[in-house]
Amino acid sequence: MARQGDYIRVTSHLSMLEDAAYRRLLDIYYTNEKPLRGDFDKVCMIVRAKKKQEREAVQRILDHFFVSTTDGWRHEKCDAEIRRYQAGQLQQQARKEGNKERQARCRERRKDQFGDLREHGITPPWNAATEELDLALSCVTAQPVTRDITANQTPETRSQTPLNDDDGVRLELARLEGALRQAGGDALDPNSKDLCVLSVPLAWATEGCDLELDVLPAVRAVAARASPNSVRSWKYFDRAVADAKARRLAPMPKGRINERSHAQSRDGRIRQNYLSGIAAALAEARG
Repeated sequence: MARQGDYIRVTSHLSMLEDAAYRRLLDIYYTNEKPLRGDFDKVCMIVRAKKKQEREAVQRILDHFFVSTTDGWRHEKCDAEIRRYQAGQLQQQARKEGNKERQARCRERRKDQFGDLREHGITPPWNAATEELDLALSCVTAQPVTRDITANQTPETRSQTPLNDDDGVRLELARLEGALRQAGGDALDPNSKDLCVLSVPLAWATEGCDLELDVLPAVRAVAARASPNSVRSWKYFDRAVADAKARRLAPMPKGRINERSHAQSRDGRIRQNYLSGIAAALAEARG
């Protein structure tokens, strides 16, 4: 618990024997977290000081760094460090107890969420996040999505099952809404009912827009430029999402031939062939 720098600073004048005696006394003090009990002979026995020089070193250390009290040999710095350490232990224990209480409340809340969803015929996965469960509950209680989905607007989901027959579809919709709201951030109006309707994002999916590659990056980019609470409908991002999809699907531009480089290359081949012909003629003449 003692700081090494402080120790070196206050003990630089000690001999090797005195330094060893002081370290042993401190080790016992910090281990027991209380003053050194007993008379001088007992203290010497505890630190294994048997020879005359060792006992004299212990006596000098006690006289210089410790104070004899009714509780034993006290060390002011050690007492302060021990109090600080014990206070930290109490705080750590309190945090542990607080974490246990919060975990218990969280488990109880998740139990209620799962129970409420089961009453609506939905069985979410066991590892669904609490935020996802909240969004799923908001979907099944308000039903803002199913009003705007028609037979021609059925989105592509992980399972191509009608909404009323798939327990996981509403949870997927809740996840979609959560991802969109996170991307929109502070730009979204929290009081807008239109943002609870996902027909526009589902239409994006029907048109082939990719959530991760097109939709979310476009929403983040536009939301970053918008004023807080200014966006009241997902249609606000229509153009940006369409542009993102167009950029992703745009064909690569055709490359252009560097005419100068091509001409230089052609001239180089002609010159090389000419030199090769001369070399062959000279070889034939010499032969």
